[in-house]
Amino acid sequence: MAQPAQPKRILVTGGSGLVGKAIAKLVAEGEGRPDEEWIFVSSKDADLTDAAATAALFEKHRPTHVIHLAAMVGGLFRNIKYNLDFWRKNMHINDNVLHSAYKSGVQKVVSCLSTCIFPDKTTYPIDETMIHNGPPHNSNFGYSYAKRMIDVQNRAYFEQHGCRFTAVIPTNVFGPHDNYNIEDGHVLPGLIHKVYLAKENGTALTVWGTGKPRRQFIYSLDLARLFLWVLREYDEVEPIILSVGEEDEVSIREAAECVVRAMDFKGELLFDTTKSDGQFKKTASNSKLKRYLPDFQFTPFERAPTWTVELAATRGCDRFPQLLMSPKTVGQSRV
Repeated sequence: MAQPAQPKRILVTGGSGLVGKAIAKLVAEGEGRPDEEWIFVSSKDADLTDAAATAALFEKHRPTHVIHLAAMVGGLFRNIKYNLDFWRKNMHINDNVLHSAYKSGVQKVVSCLSTCIFPDKTTYPIDETMIHNGPPHNSNFGYSYAKRMIDVQNRAYFEQHGCRFTAVIPTNVFGPHDNYNIEDGHVLPGLIHKVYLAKENGTALTVWGTGKPRRQFIYSLDLARLFLWVLREYDEVEPIILSVGEEDEVSIREAAECVVRAMDFKGELLFDTTKSDGQFKKTASNSKLKRYLPDFQFTPFERAPTWTVELAATRGCDRFPQLLMSPKTVGQSRV
């Protein structure tokens, strides 16, 4: 007779952010399982840069599994300005979470990395074997090195203690509950905010940079479904890239044009070439993911910005009402 599945207590750090909200939505709408109890926490629940506070959080909730999303994050220009802060805060957060997970006997941790951790000077497409082959792009080296160390720690915890700690590497994530701050947010939410202001003020839409850099974008609900699969099924310690295919990479110009269509903007589209482009491309291979999930269907990029705008405007997502009232939103995004 088969033994009943042991109940899982799944703690999600950064639970109020873009990806955390997407996972919570899936769980609330029936994609959780009867043997899973989900606990979503944010910076209001504990300061994860503080070791004692992190240990107390784990003692309180006694998780068996962890999805670690919490991080200090921001857009290109904030990274350039505060590389030291990004390095120090993320190093503290990651070390505290992983060590508390180890000390409290957590069975599995899935942490979230980023394609910006890959070497700046490299061949394309990048894959999971290339993370440590050279320095990352200088614009965000603090954040990138801190995130790389999660991979180092995961391997060390496995080799020394047998811990099943792993990580995923998503490409550019966007969707409902994003950070729409123009200066601190990422590309697509910043574009949505800029288009809104251009429509309100009857002005041209000015995009920073040349529009030539290329990116792969993944819709937050697609990423959330993949997180559930990694938590339940993926048993490697080595990280896995979660991304649309190389053929789905688009330029920043194409992304801007997609947002313009989604928001029915009729004005002029301009590019401020005095602003930095950042890294030109970070083309990632999802061949490892396709070996595991050959039939996974990603939301087409052309459709997802429209859904994001409609959902934000009609359902009052957390940060969008602030966008409607002010040219800047409040606070920093957590992945």
